[in-house]
Order: sequence, then structure tokens, then C-alpha cells
Amino acid sequence: MKKLQIFLFVCGFISCSSSANPPELPPNANDSVPLFDSVVTAAIGDSICDIISTAKTVNAEILGFKDSSFVAVENKQLTKEQIAILDFLLDNPVNVASNDTTFGRFMPNISFRFISKRKEIYVELDFGLRKWKVKDVNGQVLKEFDLKSPEFLRFARTVFPNDEFINLMLNQQ
Repeated sequence: MKKLQIFLFVCGFISCSSSANPPELPPNANDSVPLFDSVVTAAIGDSICDIISTAKTVNAEILGFKDSSFVAVENKQLTKEQIAILDFLLDNPVNVASNDTTFGRFMPNISFRFISKRKEIYVELDFGLRKWKVKDVNGQVLKEFDLKSPEFLRFARTVFPNDEFINLMLNQQ
């Protein structure tokens, strides 16, 4: 009987001590949580989503047309809060739902340059044609979609509040 009491005491002690010390998570366990919606990841691609979601630096540029090429008229580096908002907008499945044929030349109004671990991706928006493209460093188009949500235009206005074209486009909607 005495041995049974000691056995129950030891078992109770072990169970109490193990519940007081929960198992430790491996380092970077939270990094395995996908940051983009599965629909968006499937449409854009894992590697592109990885660069966008892990970018520490994002530069925004207003683009103008000069001498038959696009040049940056104004540029800004986005804050962490603005990067989070842009990631949220890019994660909207509505923005990757379609790529309808349009007639007109893609002329980007704003470009976002995502820099992550020596990799770069550009996201260019054309508010007139209502299209957006993902490009690599060499300007090669990787993906193209319709710009269904007006939220990108509103976001562009928060980044460049004094840009006449962005304000004009926003007031026409």
C-alpha cells in the first residue's frame, strides 16, 4: 500500500510539472504561417509572394513618360505601416481574379519596388487602363491582372497626396 501511494505521488508530480512547462516552439515557428491568401499565392506564385511579403524596403515611384521611356518623377520609401497596407491590398483575391483583354497601351502611373534579400520585384499600376503587372529587375512581365479595387488608387493618394493625376483619377471615380 505504501508503494502504491508513493507511485501515485510521483505520477501526480510528473504530470503537474510537465503541464507547468509547456513545450517550446522551434525557432522561427511563426515564419511558416503563410502571409498571402492561397488564391493570391496560386495566381502570383510562391517566389513572388515570398519577395513581396519579406521585403524590408519598398520604394514607391510616380512614373512619367519622357523620351519614349518611363522615368521616376517622384519617389518615396514606404514606412512599415504603408508596407503592411500595400501587402494587405496585394493579398486581396479580387485583384488577381481576372486579366481581361483591354485595348490600349499599358502606361504605369506608379511603381512599387520590393527589395528582399538581394531580390527585387516591381509592381506597376496603370489607373487609366485599370491593370497591374508584376515585373522582374529586367522589366520582364511575370504576371498581369485587372485592377478591380479602387483601394490601390486611394493608397497611392496617401503616399503621394499632392500628385495631380492621382487626385484627378480619384475624383472621377
